[in-house]
This record gives sequence, C-alpha cells and structure tokens, in this order.
Amino acid sequence: MDDYKRRARLALSFAQRRRLQARSQTDVDQLLTHFMNVKYRDGEHSSYGGKPLAGWMAVCPECGKCGNFKLPRAGRALKGWRRLVPGRCRKPCPFPLVAALVVALIHLNELEVGLWVIVAFGFYLGPCECLRIQAEDLIAPVTGVSSHWGLLVAPEERGVATKVGAFDVSLLWDAPYLSFMNGVFQVLRSRPEGQPLWALDYPRVLEAFKRASMLIGADVVPCHMRHSGPSWERLKGVGALQQIQKRGRWASVKSLVRHEKHGRLATQMAEHSAAKQRWLLACERRVGEYVLGSRVADWPPPQRRRACFWTCSPAAGAWPGPSARRASRPSSGI
Repeated sequence: MDDYKRRARLALSFAQRRRLQARSQTDVDQLLTHFMNVKYRDGEHSSYGGKPLAGWMAVCPECGKCGNFKLPRAGRALKGWRRLVPGRCRKPCPFPLVAALVVALIHLNELEVGLWVIVAFGFYLGPCECLRIQAEDLIAPVTGVSSHWGLLVAPEERGVATKVGAFDVSLLWDAPYLSFMNGVFQVLRSRPEGQPLWALDYPRVLEAFKRASMLIGADVVPCHMRHSGPSWERLKGVGALQQIQKRGRWASVKSLVRHEKHGRLATQMAEHSAAKQRWLLACERRVGEYVLGSRVADWPPPQRRRACFWTCSPAAGAWPGPSARRASRPSSGI
C-alpha cells in the first residue's frame, strides 16, 4: 500500500508543478490523462503511467472497477500508450552469472534461496510460480518410463492456473549441465506433502538477492530467472525452439521471442572485466560442487577483492577478511 500511495503522490506532485486542479472526479481524470500524455512525449515506458493510475485506484477504491467513479480518459490514454510503445522485458543473465549468484548465496548461508534460483532458472519459473511449488509437485524418475525428474506446474486441484489459463503442465529436468540437482530433488521430495517446497517468502528471497548481487558486483533480481533460462538454453542449443516454448508455457512464438533474448547474453558477459569473466566461468563449472557441499564458497570475485577484504564486515554478510580467509582457505581454490 505504501508503494501505491507513493505512486499516487507522484501524479499529485505533477499536478502541483503545473497548477492543475484535483478537486473532482473529472479533474483527476484529466490530470492523469495529461500526466500520461506528457510522460509519453518524454519517451517513458507505459508502466510509468500505469503505476500512478493503479496507485490512485488503490488509494481511492471508489475510482476502481467496482466503484461509482470512473476514470475513462486516463484508461483510454494508458491503453493507447501501451499500443504505441512495444512491450519490453528484463535482460537475461548468462548462466555463469547465475552460478556466481548461487555461490554467493551459499556463502551467505542462504542455500535454500540458491536452490530456489536453480529451480527457477531450469524450469523457466517466475517468482510466484516457484514459491508455490509443493513437494508432491516434483515427479521422481520411474524405471522404464522416464530417467529425468519432472515438475507439475499449476495442478488442477489447487485451482491456480498459469498466465495462459492452463492446468497440469508437466516439465522435464533434462538439461545435462543441471544434472547435479537430481540428488537435491530426492531430498526435497521427501518433505511433507501439502506443504510448500520452500520455507521462503518473496521478501526474504528479494533481500537475499540484494545481498548476493552486491557481493558479485551485478544487478540480478528474481524475475531474471524466467527470462534467463530459455535464453541460455537457446544459445547453447540445449533444446529446440518448440521445446523451450512448451517449458516456458508461452501460448505463441511471439511471446517466446519477447522473453528469449539469447543474443543479449554475450553483451552481458562483455560488461565484466577479463578477470571477472574467468571467475564467472569457474563458478559455472563448479556450482554443482558448491551446492552439494564438496567445495567451500569463501572467496570473493576479483574486482571486489579489496572492498570485501578490508571494508566489509563479516557480520553484515560480506566475504571473509584476510585472517578468516587464511584460516579457512581450501587446499585448492580458483
């Protein structure tokens, strides 16, 4: 609700700067319409106008769909804005960067969030979809039938469909580079049925992402996993376009093309220094060892070595300082 109020105040401050009145329903409708027209001419994305409108409806429920007051001009302005400005989505992250994020999460004692990241990446899940998984949704391999683990998305008995209105969508975990998760799935499947697979909520996941992103020197958010998985597997030729579309639950190729941006992955890697790229590739090669506990994650990325060793506090979740590193350094590191 605080965010909605802030969005509504954004439109009010715009009205104050331009000396516009907001005393009646018509005034508010015209104010929001003028706000959207100005921001459209400024080159802003349509979400810049949709959020203040949603915020106003949240603060004043009588202006919503079930209320007595309507905002027809603002609604039509937003609809036209969305038609004129094409949709956009977040840039995908290459798997080496995702692996580095998982290593950082393990170092921060957030192993469960790290597993959540891998599952969301491999199954192309959005944050809410991944948090809704229950233990019985994991389908174990059956001899003579399937040698791969699977996941049942949106079981019909729970009444929560996917974004395209589908139920009982079955997905296979058949990517060779993620096969180290098979043993992890066996442990997760043993959890009580009828309970969420993760002892997590979105605020905790988001906070862990922020801390881990700061450690690896990259801006990664939970929504990136939905776009990163298909882009990476398309780039590496892991699956055909039709298979990627089915796993991503996209109803049309147009929706798939909007989310799958494999050409962006090389650009994302090129933004980092050569030393950082070597470190990311090392994380990619050994992420399974960190997840399974056969390797200790206690070393920082190269470009953040000084900041992590001399200025960050281990109590705040930073990498170990020089003395701690010498005491706990593994016999062979990267």
